[in-house]
Amino acid sequence: MDQSAAGTLQLQNLVSPDIVNAQNLLLKITSSCRGGCIQMVQNSVGGHLTMTSTSCRLLQSLSVSKPVIRLIVTAVEGHLQHFSDGGHFVSMLTVLLLTKSMNLNVSNSYLSEVYDRFLTIIVEDITADSLKINIDISSLKQMTNFVKTIIGRKPLCKLNPYDLDNFSKLLVQVFANYLPCEGNSGSWEENIYIIPVEGLPVSNSELYPGLLLQGYQLPQTAMNNLRKVNNQIPVAVVTVSMTGDTEEIMDAEYEIFNDLSEEKTVLSRIMKFCDRCAELNVGVIFCQKVIHPSVKSYLYKQNILPVERLGSQMIPFILKLTGAQSLRSFTVSLSDIGHLDSIEHQTINKKSYLFLKNQESPVATLMLTSDHEESVQELKITLIFQTVCSSALHSMERLAFSSYVLPGGGCWEMKTCFNLRKKVLSEMPSLVEEFYCSKSAILSALDVVCKSLQNIAKTVVKDSEEGKTDCTYHHFWRVPKEAEEGEVICSCGIYCLENTELVDLDYVDIGNPVNKKLQEDYNSSVMKRTIVIDQLDMCVNAVNTSFLTANALLTTNLFICDS
Repeated sequence: MDQSAAGTLQLQNLVSPDIVNAQNLLLKITSSCRGGCIQMVQNSVGGHLTMTSTSCRLLQSLSVSKPVIRLIVTAVEGHLQHFSDGGHFVSMLTVLLLTKSMNLNVSNSYLSEVYDRFLTIIVEDITADSLKINIDISSLKQMTNFVKTIIGRKPLCKLNPYDLDNFSKLLVQVFANYLPCEGNSGSWEENIYIIPVEGLPVSNSELYPGLLLQGYQLPQTAMNNLRKVNNQIPVAVVTVSMTGDTEEIMDAEYEIFNDLSEEKTVLSRIMKFCDRCAELNVGVIFCQKVIHPSVKSYLYKQNILPVERLGSQMIPFILKLTGAQSLRSFTVSLSDIGHLDSIEHQTINKKSYLFLKNQESPVATLMLTSDHEESVQELKITLIFQTVCSSALHSMERLAFSSYVLPGGGCWEMKTCFNLRKKVLSEMPSLVEEFYCSKSAILSALDVVCKSLQNIAKTVVKDSEEGKTDCTYHHFWRVPKEAEEGEVICSCGIYCLENTELVDLDYVDIGNPVNKKLQEDYNSSVMKRTIVIDQLDMCVNAVNTSFLTANALLTTNLFICDS
């Protein structure tokens, strides 16, 4: 490395001011989002202003240079690739474990080993029958409640209770009708096409059985004269350009006479392809790219409807809807042809759409409406932006395979703190012997983990409230600072303040809790009010990711950073 290049690099560790400040900033951003605040992100030279409360859109909007923060962000993104929820939790817990550990007079290597043991205890605890709840996926009430807890956390969606209930039921309908099963293959992402529509209230969101193609306004006479066979419309799907380009379709050497051009030669081949489609009674040709004007005119004369410029994202949905085979050359046979039941023109909010239907196909269109641009983006599902709707649908899809959840709103975190303290204190002599360290070192590490989980639970507390726990259920409670009339309910909504006493979060009582049947209490409470819940497998992966990332950073002595 030359000297000039070496001069641009510097060595830092976890206590370097730049690293500490970067971690604190990341913690401040993610904790405020988890608490329901909206972040506005814009780079230093201007550009697009992003408003969001979701971890996926937030991380994609941030410019990260510090290697420590980059590793944390990568860990969060890895978690979100498999579980499209819990990104803020992973970010917060990782940073809290790191920053609180730096204040201890304990070796990082010792802390890493102790944290590994605590991680094992926590995972065993949250997967135990005493803490998890089994959701009945056949119950509309329980499934709607489950979706509400995901969507209701996103303030930018601006959903009032009525819209939240209706929108949650709509997503449950999508899940119920298009869940992969026997005779219905593929994930929901392969079956559900999402279109965002601005300028309409959220209550206008709707599920259409079929595909809505935006921006197409074709001649009505052409749509009325479509070719049909047995009351169905045969279709062909072409994925190459139909403008006369040679690069895509000619993978061979050829000769052109002086009186002919390449374009005319290819167009002549395309015209023969159109004639062949007419012989097969094709009524619609869908083209991923562009169709030459003369070819379109020729197709109209043949009573074949040309639909062009569909793009690569739309083609898989059209193939699945019609059952057609994609044509990568201008050769077609009867086995390549698909069909539609109908094709109609619709106008939605002064915009033109083609509505394609096929009752035999599981493909549907979910139209998301909102009167605000950023609200639509929060609801929008794409493979890139896994946001609110994708979180709900992904979570319901996982729920079909593992129907267990945890009490949310900070309650499972508080319960875990209690159980971890109880387990560690009861096994203290063996832990001291195993790790060859003092009792105070283990207690310090225990305090870091418990305080970190408590801080995450407290992010849902408003300024007018304070966080408490109880001596019976060991759940988390948001109590108004000024006395108010009405029922006091724990943060997840399962328990009411009746036969228990509220205490400060730091209150340590390792006595045996009252043996309550959480499943029965949930089944009873969910019929009365919305219960906040978190998916079990998501929480397990989030905890694992946070601890493993923190331990990897704790055992790294130096980081090379750009100065």
